[in-house]
Amino acid sequence: MDDGSIESCFRHNFAIVSRVTWAFAEQSSFEIVDKKKIDLDMSIKQSEELRENLRHVGLQVIEMPSDDKCPDGVFIGDIAVVINGTALMCHPPEVKGKPSRQSEVAMLRSVLRREVGLTIKEVTSDKAEIEGSDVLWTGREIFIGIGSRTNTGGAASVAAAFPEYPATIIPIPKGYLHLKDVVSMAGPDLMVIHKTQGGDEVMEEMKRGGSFGYSFLRVE
Repeated sequence: MDDGSIESCFRHNFAIVSRVTWAFAEQSSFEIVDKKKIDLDMSIKQSEELRENLRHVGLQVIEMPSDDKCPDGVFIGDIAVVINGTALMCHPPEVKGKPSRQSEVAMLRSVLRREVGLTIKEVTSDKAEIEGSDVLWTGREIFIGIGSRTNTGGAASVAAAFPEYPATIIPIPKGYLHLKDVVSMAGPDLMVIHKTQGGDEVMEEMKRGGSFGYSFLRVE
């Protein structure tokens, strides 16, 4: 829903989720980055709790079909950037030794177009790499993290897809995979940010490069 107010970007009708499969514990690129063994039973339990909570707040939950060929499918936020009825289909980079995520893009594209009725935009450059977890929309502007999963070409694709909003590039500090691992929105004009040196670096970049003022809540 969008009535033109800043609060409207925090109102939602739908939530799209992907079920956890055995492949998440055995083949996910998460293990490559985090060096931790995934607890499959705990992941399934947390996924079920997430869906229950989403329904509890009144959202229509759309579940993507599970696919063992998509071990990272649970990270569905990486696959599209959705702003005001338009979805930019992302272009995740290849992760060495892991299956491509392009099949996830195809499945989600179909759901967003047919079941949700969104306008679809595509990344047109083969050299552009972009994952949605590096894109933070504040309701007023867009911050795009540049790191191992999103490059400048990907950032340019986001800016081109949503030209009505200012877009600012933020370098992702060492130790983080995505921008949203460091910072996210907690409400209109309020960001919650990791209470670390890396979080402080991102906060200063946002203050320096952003077009609007925000309050920051630093958390452990």
